[in-house]
This record gives sequence, structure tokens and C-alpha cells, in this order.
Amino acid sequence: AASAASDPVDPADPAADLGLEPGPGAGDWLREAPAAWPAPEHLEVSARRLWTEFPGRRCLLVVHRGRVAYEQYAEGATPADRIELDSIGKTINALLIGVLVTQGRIQLDTPLAHYDVAPHADWGPYWPEVTARHLLTHTSGLGKNPPGQVFIYDSGWHIQHLSWLIAKVTSPPAGRWATPVDWAEESFSEPLGLTGLFRHDGLDGQISFGGGQMLSCRELAKVGQLTLNLGWWPVFTSREWPMSWVFGEDRTSFRELIKEEYFHEMFRPSFPKVVSTYGFLTWLNRAPAPGDSECCMCTCGVCLGVPPPPILGVNENAWIASGYLSKYVIVLPQREAFIVSLGMDLVGSRACSASMSWAALTYDDTFGTFLHYRILNASLPVPMPTSTSNTTSATTSTSTSLTTSLTTSLTTSMTSSTTSAITTTLTAVYLARSKIVSGVAGARRLGNGVPDEFGTSPSAPSGGSTTASTTATFNPFDHIYNHGHEKNNESTNTSARRKTKNDAGVHEHVLRGGSCTCSCPIDEDFGRCFDLPASLEFGGRDSGQELCQHFAYNHQRLVSLARQLNDSVGGCPNVGLVQPCVTNAWWMGGGTDGLCGASFWSEPPFGLACEPRASCSMDAALPNTTAALQGPTGLMATCTCSVAHWKCEYAVEPCDDGDPYYPKVSSKLVHEMLKGQLPAAPGHGPSLALALCILLCVAALGCALRLRRCSRGCPDVRSWMLWRPTLRRSEDEAYRSLAGAGS
Repeated sequence: AASAASDPVDPADPAADLGLEPGPGAGDWLREAPAAWPAPEHLEVSARRLWTEFPGRRCLLVVHRGRVAYEQYAEGATPADRIELDSIGKTINALLIGVLVTQGRIQLDTPLAHYDVAPHADWGPYWPEVTARHLLTHTSGLGKNPPGQVFIYDSGWHIQHLSWLIAKVTSPPAGRWATPVDWAEESFSEPLGLTGLFRHDGLDGQISFGGGQMLSCRELAKVGQLTLNLGWWPVFTSREWPMSWVFGEDRTSFRELIKEEYFHEMFRPSFPKVVSTYGFLTWLNRAPAPGDSECCMCTCGVCLGVPPPPILGVNENAWIASGYLSKYVIVLPQREAFIVSLGMDLVGSRACSASMSWAALTYDDTFGTFLHYRILNASLPVPMPTSTSNTTSATTSTSTSLTTSLTTSLTTSMTSSTTSAITTTLTAVYLARSKIVSGVAGARRLGNGVPDEFGTSPSAPSGGSTTASTTATFNPFDHIYNHGHEKNNESTNTSARRKTKNDAGVHEHVLRGGSCTCSCPIDEDFGRCFDLPASLEFGGRDSGQELCQHFAYNHQRLVSLARQLNDSVGGCPNVGLVQPCVTNAWWMGGGTDGLCGASFWSEPPFGLACEPRASCSMDAALPNTTAALQGPTGLMATCTCSVAHWKCEYAVEPCDDGDPYYPKVSSKLVHEMLKGQLPAAPGHGPSLALALCILLCVAALGCALRLRRCSRGCPDVRSWMLWRPTLRRSEDEAYRSLAGAGS
């Protein structure tokens, strides 16, 4: 990463008065000199290690005190590339509600019904009680339970009511904005330099509160900096002459986008007896407090309770935005630093493998968060003291303790022995958790009220601590396809923002042109769009879909052609696999040695071609392959997967020129892709063939009838030619004349 020396802080700078490191405002980031780090030599080494363990990374950013300390991108990726954020978008949307509260438009604990928000989902009898706080903390009950009593992760139409709330209080007559997106762009996106953040949510002016927005790594880092600033954001303005001659050309002022009190609510559990690890659409790592629930850590396809601290294994405060396939923003406020890591990695854990012994494939985004923290922990600045009396170093309790914490105030340097103690403690936490999760999942799979290891019944949670419902027929493939959380009956677990085409009113008999929209694996809501030639005619939607399958199974050719034509719109990014070597799966031979080459990767919904990078096998004969990586709970295998085929759907509408989720492939590239696939006479081939077939059938039938009538003896060709005029008379007379002539 490029670096530049840090400029001294001007005492007259408003940032110094506020005690803030401002960040870039609406502009670009500045760099921090490596010398400013307590262990600069570790940062590069740690980042390389993370890139090795997560082969599907697209970008990694580390920011400290408002400046970029480290930045890295995958081959072919650029700082300008925007990536779909999935559920990281939830945390951004929670900040939107903070702007709404700061503007005095709503109160968190006032029911939505008070603002005349109409229910658009099944809320049962509980709609009059549902507040913004309930929706922000996933404790709305989804119409099945009283609000504030149950934690159920939701990405569907129930949480979407927060957008309808924004509409009610910002659109006429309450406000001057036509849609929630218009308000959000002006009040939030533009000051941060993120113009267009919500413009493509695809919900007719509504905001997708389940997430799915798109940002680059640098852009997303601005959101992390806003949280560290507790809502304050720099606004850089230029003075006009002659004031610029007197005071200088530029000045910096601060705007309070979100009031500080909101962050105190956002980054603490609102219902700690129900869920102690979740704030406002943000995961929390924190020291436990008396009376806290052990719910929840969402892992292995379920949200369940584990002894604290549940996510990072230590008690350091951390605010975590987590998205599908290991996308993270990890904010460490006591270090004045945060990590942005985006990519597509399917991370599994030994805990999930032990709890579901029949399946080698596991999915555990929480474990991915833990791996990020473990790898980068020693390279980050040490936490700042929380008080002058607390100057102790990190605790060094034994590896068997589940409650060992990283003290929130370390001394000015982190010794190697302290780092070793922390790593040992983290390892112990997750090894012990493997056993706990195994026991919990095993007990809960019974589904008959058998108490789990925490003394609560799966069918009747007690003591205010609850979890999302589990299923006895958990399928890891469906779990991954549904973005890491099991489905509930009333709400989907993918965001409401989905790519759809409006084909209403289109007649099936003749379709001209249209487009093929192809989505990247694994069930992503982004990809590419191919405009079909307008001269093409299809006899129905099935014919168009058949042509789209040519794009579906030629992804590698698309990538190759895009490279040859220097076309920036190529194919899908690679997907990484990070899975434990130890598993009880009988069908994998007791391990994941053959995981990368398993046949199911090439089948729907995956469509991947995987190659091993770190193998559980001791056989070093595989090219470009290393030995298994030593993780905190044992050896891990990694794979790099390219896209073999993807899901393509036909639509009668052309591609949307302004859609960043499905950018349009150039017509030249489409033409090259379709070479040899179009009929000689486009649009008429099937119709002409059908007409010829009908004519041949009619002719054959006519010949058959004639032969039947000639059973009494038919004339030769010469007789037919001599008597052609006679055939103009009735058939009976013609046959009598022919009979006479023949005699």
C-alpha cells in the first residue's frame, strides 16, 4: 500500500477541538506512515496470512485514526470496484435511522402504527406494539411472538417496514422528499461522498433494509470512520477571494450527521436478556454484564446461545458488520482503528463440522470474523486505556477458560508473550465452543423438548433467553444458498432487493430480442446482462431461455473474450473455500481431503470449478498446492473456485444501462459469444421448418388417398397425361372414362 507521512495536527483545527480524527469527508483517503504503528513489520505479514487463508478476498483495508494504514486488492480488482455488501447494508441502514432520529422525525420507542405506517406483512395481533427499536434489533417477533421477547434474524418484508417509516415522515405532507431514497441520498450519501448508494435498490424509491447495497472498499471505509467519529463528519469548503488571501483557501468544518447519543443506543444490546450480542443491525463483541442472555451467535445455520464472549473470544469492544460469504467491517473503537474486508469466501468451522457429522461442508461467518481478528490482532494498535487507574496488560488466564478476556486497557506496547497468551486463549475458546455447539446442535435436533446444555428447552425457551428456531432437517447446501440463515415461514432471508424484469402483458406467441440476465454464484444478486439482437424472434419464452443457456454454460469463454477485447465488463469473481480438515462425514472419507474436487461444486446452485490451494493431504504432488493451514482449532483446507456456469434468465426487456448490479456486456462481446448459435435466417428458421413439415404431411396424405381410390387399377403416367382435361369433371365420370380408355 502506498504510504505518506502523517501531517501534524493543527491545534486550531476543529478536529483537535472535538478530539476527532476526521477521515476523508467527501474526498479520498490520506495514508498513514508505517512508523506510526506499534508493530509495523507485522502488518504486511499478517495481511499476507489473511490473503492466504481467504483466497476469495477482493480487497482489504486497515484504517487508523482517520487514515489508511494498509490497502490491498486481488489481481484484476481496483479501488473503484463496487461489491455487493449483502447484510453489511443493514448496519448502513441502521445509521440512516440515526439520521432520522437526529432530525427529530421519529422516536425509537414509538410504535410504527403511530406514524400511520401500514402493515405489509403478517404481524398477527402485535402490529400496534412494533417499534423501530424492535426492527433494528431483530426482536419484532415477526408476528409470531410479542415484540421484545424473541431474537429472529430477518432480512425480508418485516424489516422493510423501516423504509415505509422513512417514507411516512419525510415525504409530503410531512417532508419535501418524493421517496425515502431521495431523502437518504441528500441526508446521508452525499455528505459522505457516496452519491448513488441507494439509487439502485430496485424497490421503486424504497430502501432495501435487508441490505444488498454496493460500495467499494474505500467507500465502505467511510461508513466505518463515521461510527468511530460517533456521527461527526468533516465538510471541506473553499473560501472565495479575498477571504482566501487572508485565511487560506480551504477550511474544515464538522457536521453532526448523527447525534452521539444514538451511537450509545446502537452499540449496546437493547434487550440484553433476549440477545446480548446484537445492537442496531450490528453484531457486538463485548464483556458480559450480569443478567445477560447467552444468545446469540449465528453459526452453523442457526442462531444459538454460547457462553460469552461469543464472537472474538475476548472481551474487547468491537462493532461488527457482517455480510454473506465473509464480508466484514470490524470496528475496534478502543484502538481507533477498523478493518474492511470484502470478497467471497465460504468459511466453515470445526464447531459446525462436529455438530453436523453427516456433512463435510459447513458455513460459519462468525468463525470468519474470528479468523480476521486472530490474524490481524497483533498488528493493530493496542487498545487505549479506559481509565487512568486501569493499566494492566492483557490477562493470561489458562487456555481452558471460556471467560478469559483481553483487558480493554493495555499498556503502551504489546509484548510477544502477551500476544501469545491472547492467541492461546482465542484457540481455547473456539476449541471449547466446538464441543458446546456440537452438544447444543445435537440436543436441539431432537426437536422434542429435550433440554440443551444451557438448561433451556428448544420448544419453550425460558428465562428470557431465546434463539431462532432450528430444524431437524438442516441442509448445508440450502443454508449457504439462503445466505447463511435458515428460512422462516413469513420472511425471506435474502434482501427484498432482487433483480426482476417486468414482463407483464407480454404475449407468448412472438418475442423479439430481449436480454439474458446472468447471476454470479453462489446465489449472488449481481452478475452481467446480455442484450440480444433485436432481429431475433422467439416463438415463446422457452425459446429465449434456451438461447440464454448458451451464456449460462460459457462463462469461461466470456472471461477469455473480455480479456482479448480489453472489455472491462468480464465475468464473475472467484469464490474461496476455507474448511476444516477434521470432520466426521462418512461420505468424505472422514475428512475434507477431496473437498475441492467434489462433484457437487459443479452442480446447481454452485456451478464452480475448484482447485486446491492448501490441502489436508500430505501428498505434495499436487501442483500449486501447499500443506494444510494451521488454524486455531486445527488444520484447514482452502480452495480457489472459478465460475464454470451461472444462472441465466431470459427477459423480453432489454438490459438496464444504469444497473450497477448487472452491467451490460458490450454488443461486440455479445456478438462474439453468439457466433455459431444464431440460425441462418434469424427469426424465421423454426416457422419455415414447421410450414415445410405441414406441406409434406398434406402431400403424403393426398398420395395415400389417391392410391386407395386406384385399387381397381390405376392408369400409367401416359394415360394420366392424355386424360388431364377429363379430370376437371367429377371424379366418378373421370374414373369411368379412364376405365374405358384402359380397356
